[in-house]
Amino acid sequence: MNESRSDQKPKSEEGASSSGSISRRRFVTSLGILAGAAITSQIPTGIQAYAQEDSAELWSAEGSKKAKTSVHIDWYNVKDYNVLGNGSRDDAAALEALIQSTAQRAEATLYFPAGTYRIGSHLTFPRRVHLRFDYGAMLVPDAGVIVKIQSSVEAGLGHIFGGAGKVTGDFYGQGVYPQWWGAKGDKQTDDTEAFRNVFRLSKDNQISVTVYVPRGDYVWSQPVVVYGNTSVICEQGAVFWRNHGNTMMYNYEYNGEANAGYSGNGNILFENARFEFVGLNPSVLCYEDGNVLQFAHASDWTFRHCEFYDVIDAHAIEINSSQNVVIDGCKFYGYRELANNRWYVEAIQIDHASTSGIQGALPYDDTHCKNITIQNCYFGKGHSYTFNKGGIATTVEFKAWTAGVGGHTHKEGKWHQNITIRNNTFEGMRYYAIRPYKWLNTLIAENRFYECGGGIYAVSGAKHAVYGAAGPFRRLSIVNNQFINGVAVYPDFFAGNRRFMIGIFSTDVVSEDVQIAGNTFSVAEDTGIIIRNVKRISVCNNTINYMKKDAIEITGCLNVTVQGNQIFKPSEYGVLLKNCNHCLILDNQITEAQKQSIYIEDGENVQIGGSVITNGRETGIGCEGLQGLIAKDNQISDSPKALMINHCRNVRVIGNHTARISTNGMEIAAATGLLVSGNFLTEGAGSANDALVIKEGTNMGIVRDNILSGAFRRGIWFEGTTSNIKYGYNVGPIQNDSSQVEPLQD
Repeated sequence: MNESRSDQKPKSEEGASSSGSISRRRFVTSLGILAGAAITSQIPTGIQAYAQEDSAELWSAEGSKKAKTSVHIDWYNVKDYNVLGNGSRDDAAALEALIQSTAQRAEATLYFPAGTYRIGSHLTFPRRVHLRFDYGAMLVPDAGVIVKIQSSVEAGLGHIFGGAGKVTGDFYGQGVYPQWWGAKGDKQTDDTEAFRNVFRLSKDNQISVTVYVPRGDYVWSQPVVVYGNTSVICEQGAVFWRNHGNTMMYNYEYNGEANAGYSGNGNILFENARFEFVGLNPSVLCYEDGNVLQFAHASDWTFRHCEFYDVIDAHAIEINSSQNVVIDGCKFYGYRELANNRWYVEAIQIDHASTSGIQGALPYDDTHCKNITIQNCYFGKGHSYTFNKGGIATTVEFKAWTAGVGGHTHKEGKWHQNITIRNNTFEGMRYYAIRPYKWLNTLIAENRFYECGGGIYAVSGAKHAVYGAAGPFRRLSIVNNQFINGVAVYPDFFAGNRRFMIGIFSTDVVSEDVQIAGNTFSVAEDTGIIIRNVKRISVCNNTINYMKKDAIEITGCLNVTVQGNQIFKPSEYGVLLKNCNHCLILDNQITEAQKQSIYIEDGENVQIGGSVITNGRETGIGCEGLQGLIAKDNQISDSPKALMINHCRNVRVIGNHTARISTNGMEIAAATGLLVSGNFLTEGAGSANDALVIKEGTNMGIVRDNILSGAFRRGIWFEGTTSNIKYGYNVGPIQNDSSQVEPLQD
């Protein structure tokens, strides 16, 4: 088979810490052994005199020289006690007799020279006995026989447990190695059963187990199950290769024992593992989907400094019905859309225990996820594979993930909650990098989004035939992130989504409490921030540059604060609000907006203050259809028009400063209830334009204490249809064409 892989590994990623990977020296030190070396150095000092005498012959790989009789009463060479190790005779009775003969000893060490020790009946090594295996020594229980090891074991990284029976036990609480059960890590041998045996130790013995995995290439030809209270510590360079068409790893037995809520296999740790989904046989596996791992109904599980390569139509990690989960310092490379309806899939999915969310993890009780932390990770593109398929040269490319973290289902009355996504790098995501789906208490902080099509797309749970009634999201904070160089990239099979950097959408229900603060946006193919149908919103202290649509767009919301944002050169609006009530738009700096710098339509109780608006291409501040408007202390310069108010009620325009406005400075039309006071309208552009125009039936108000300077046509002009307005104490020219407008009386 002519197959090759082009490793197009991205540059060093800021969000993925490399400091956590474990070197061979550190790993070997953690094992307390030297891989492949004789175990002489591990023997306690009191015994080394015996062991080192004629050590070259005693510890030879062939095991040809029979060990000498121990001169220490706590050291027993098993072959001195009628244990043959010839692979044919049953040694169980002789070993049991030896164990019983040491019963009066506080501790005893059993040394197994090279040999095959057949065990024909159940046998237990108690805690007071310590086992030491020479190179080539192996316990081989018959089918149906259980050898239980409650003692400590010292051995090299060789195969010491074989046969058709089972070797299990708590191993005196020490770490164990899959090599003891026959794992080779040579990328040829099927290592599935070795890992199944070692992962079952915690279940069979109801203990906590630490599994050390030396570097190597471990082939899994079937899915494996890791049980609760298991820690898997891999040396750098330990790789697990999928060689089947399903999910690689579960924490539950498919359709097995039901574990409601979070009562399933938890307390699991993986460190430094690398998972290769298709690379072993790409001409076949590039067409087989599945998750790398899916865990459900569990508490307290962690993957740290792991790598996941080239997934098809599914997830690298499915977090389902779990709590207290940490994904830290991991890297997620490459995703392929094989089916045309899998364009939204996340590298890490957060989901409920339901038939629509996960299969085989019983019960389907809709348990939600909570207390999830995803930090210091990298998400990007994977490898390209070239191979012959049906006689045709074929190249399959694993592009960047469509989505990094998120969900795409919900359940009536259930919420995922307490989700933290911090200090990750998302590069080239083609749908949206993060997709919160009806989450509560979510923090998205200090992430980098580089050349992504979309950044964050947070949604409520809409009314759905399967998922049930609509449900809101609540308490979403998006702070101190960077969105850099957004691009017009899309999933392979869907290009209908907008390319905004942050989108907050609530459908069929009002969601609550959104904070978007301290973020930096630089270049996007669409809007920077979009929010729909949310109450209590704070959009503050963001820097938003070069958006191809609006910088900030908010629709149908209540209790909105947009404050302290720096906005430069949006291709459309700087700040756009529609159908919003109770809004503060304060202290924003907007430069070179191509449409209105601030435009607010159809709402009530709106205050616009402290804005600094320069070099706009249309009106600085535009308001239409508002009830209760305050425009105060804004500075607008070098724009066609400073302020335009239309069909508004109860309006106060106070303390604003305009300069170098190329048409009329302020226009107020069809307003009712008006106070225009203390404004500075300066540096008029010439005799063709006015500083302030009151027109189109504006009714009931006061215009006073305004100061005009520069060249204006009429200065302040009351058009003939205005009524019930009084004016006075203004500095500058005034033209009154209405019989129902008159000066103030002292």
